[in-house]
Amino acid sequence: MSVLMSMFGEGIIWTKSFSEMADVLRPNSPKLILIDGHFGAGKSRLAGQLSHMFQLKFLDIDDFCERGQGSYLPHIDYEKLNSEIDEVGGLVLSGAMVLAIVEKLNRMRGANLKIDAQIYVVRLSRQTEIWADDEYH
Repeated sequence: MSVLMSMFGEGIIWTKSFSEMADVLRPNSPKLILIDGHFGAGKSRLAGQLSHMFQLKFLDIDDFCERGQGSYLPHIDYEKLNSEIDEVGGLVLSGAMVLAIVEKLNRMRGANLKIDAQIYVVRLSRQTEIWADDEYH
């Protein structure tokens, strides 16, 4: 299994596929889903699927980052990201180090965003909906 999913208040769950993960998420009707993982792991693909399934807006942290700076967190436009978040009722937020980014946003806002689910993608297979790194189970 290659996706670690933490449902806040419900512990940590490993899933083998998108459909299995969706079965876990569906009864909770999440409004804020965070997706983290290494670069190229399949975060954006998964975020798009979840966004469609739950009719939530999808924001990719990469779209708020100045490219070619040699580092990631210091070069995110937090003001722009914060204003985009304020405009939506529900959100799938995807990016490397997304929890650290949300923590900084929370400090800026003076209030915590309510996270319904945090998902860590190890690597998603390009051919199937099965996670590719089976050695992680």
